[in-house]
Amino acid sequence: MHLKLLAIAVNITQAAFCRLDTVLLTFGFLVMQYQQMADEDDYITSASIISCLEKCWMAADHGMEHSALTILLKCRNNSLNTKEGLLFLGRIIERAFLNLW
Repeated sequence: MHLKLLAIAVNITQAAFCRLDTVLLTFGFLVMQYQQMADEDDYITSASIISCLEKCWMAADHGMEHSALTILLKCRNNSLNTKEGLLFLGRIIERAFLNLW
């Protein structure tokens, strides 16, 4: 069962149409599934996989997630309809591209 969950996660996150929210939900799904394994035989493996996931998550650059969340909130508040809102959006997109390269 341990490898099956990881294989599903790999297939989901390596798909050509995978988006940032899909990766976040996949990480959350993996942690939830491994935390629910109550069998004693599964404890050591589950704990080590959760530890590895947490270590990878802490090492990741969270700039893109913050940028995506900020843009989403601004879109929902309709605050991108002003000149200042568009300048703000331009700065966020520029910062996101600079972080990528």
